Amino acid sequence: MQTLLDDMERYIGHLNQPGATKASAVPDKTTPLTPPSKSVGGSKEPVDPRSVSSRHLGSGYVTSLIHRTYNVLQVFAFMNWACVGDQRFHKNQMKSTIKGNHWGDVRAALEISISRVADAARTHQVGRSRHRRRHPSYQDLVAVSEDNLTKLVRKDLANAIANVMKHGLIHLSSETSLVPRMMCTSRRLEEPKEMHPWEFLLKYYAYKNGNQFNRSATKKLSESFQLSSVGETAITPQQTLLSTIGEIIDSHDKFKRSPMTHLKAFVCAGLNQKSLSVWLRLIYCTKPVIDEYYMPWSYAAKTHFEDACRSLDSLSAFPFALPADLAVRPFSNLNEAF
Repeated sequence: MQTLLDDMERYIGHLNQPGATKASAVPDKTTPLTPPSKSVGGSKEPVDPRSVSSRHLGSGYVTSLIHRTYNVLQVFAFMNWACVGDQRFHKNQMKSTIKGNHWGDVRAALEISISRVADAARTHQVGRSRHRRRHPSYQDLVAVSEDNLTKLVRKDLANAIANVMKHGLIHLSSETSLVPRMMCTSRRLEEPKEMHPWEFLLKYYAYKNGNQFNRSATKKLSESFQLSSVGETAITPQQTLLSTIGEIIDSHDKFKRSPMTHLKAFVCAGLNQKSLSVWLRLIYCTKPVIDEYYMPWSYAAKTHFEDACRSLDSLSAFPFALPADLAVRPFSNLNEAF
């Protein structure tokens, strides 16, 4: 492109030289040639003005056309280079490739967190049975052990699960440019924004009509009498999942808790009910939701969370009693006091 512009500039400069018009002028074949002028008394006969004007008009038109072409090429080149420069130095471009944004690190971190929680749960379980009768301050030891386990789950495991869920999870804008290259908007007008995993759970909740289910008679009966079935219909893991999400929304939204606090409550509730891996399988096997909110190279789209769920299955062997409402308990107590 630069070479073409340089050649154009040299050609225009050549046309603007004094002798360029005569050298480049080509006689018109349709107009008869005028005989050479003869000098009479020291003066020359006038030359036909039509041939002179036509030659000058043709040269001026070509020069004007070249100038216009040059200006258009300059504008196009500027826009094209601006696009290339913007894409080259975009800081998140590497993350759009599988190599640049592989899930290996976050998946390994989740595996380490699961191992830590399993060790802490095992130690807590052994300590409760060992010190039940022998140690005078048994209740204090149990409380300390439970606090440590709760912190490990909420701060370590929940964050590790969130990081794996976040891989390739984005908000997408449907707006695209009508002029792909000239206006430098071949990509989406708005850059994709990262979605929080709890927001994704809310999308799933809405897709499965969780609101309608939680207002249904089946849900109210099972909740009031703690039933595992209503009539001849058993309460399914899908229903317990929607019920748990609805309860977390009701308990946390009124105190304006953060999305991460909601997700921590979800993880604790799942471990308490020994259903965390089952719930994640149900969520990540829902293909329409995955296709809408996950990039094709994401962990969820590639694996459907299956290997992570297999690792989380090991935690179902422990009887957890984690406080899912830990973040809102002080506010609830304050409301009850007044």
